[in-house]
Amino acid sequence: MKPVITFFLAPIFSLLLPSGGWGQEDSAISLDITDLTVEENIGLTIDEFLWQKRLFIIFSDSPFDPNYIEQLEFLEEGVENLVEREVVVLLDYSPDAESAIRTELRPRGFAILLIGKDGTIYLRKPTTWNVREISNTIDKFPIRQQELRAKN
Repeated sequence: MKPVITFFLAPIFSLLLPSGGWGQEDSAISLDITDLTVEENIGLTIDEFLWQKRLFIIFSDSPFDPNYIEQLEFLEEGVENLVEREVVVLLDYSPDAESAIRTELRPRGFAILLIGKDGTIYLRKPTTWNVREISNTIDKFPIRQQELRAKN
């Protein structure tokens, strides 16, 4: 089963896109993705990301869930937008692994959650979302608004 899981996750884990327009033509943008089902990540908590990163968590009961696969494909289409918004993607596709975050958030079946840098759960949905919808939601977060004002 492990090779099949790797097959489905391989496109996402290897996301490297040219960073057009940022003045570094040879650099690459990669999305930070953490698999909560592997032993070294099972104990990760939301608190470890507080004030540093926004979390986009994808829960599923199986890596073969069509919604899970579709959500990964959506993320693949908008890596640059997620990196710009300081998003870390957390994957949990195995209830048996009993990750600390799954235990805390108690999802049922497929679910996506969007958590701000302040630890607030801004979105919990049982359906997929594309990166445009995710980005638009993040751009409305108070801390994101402050970040945008500070840039200007």
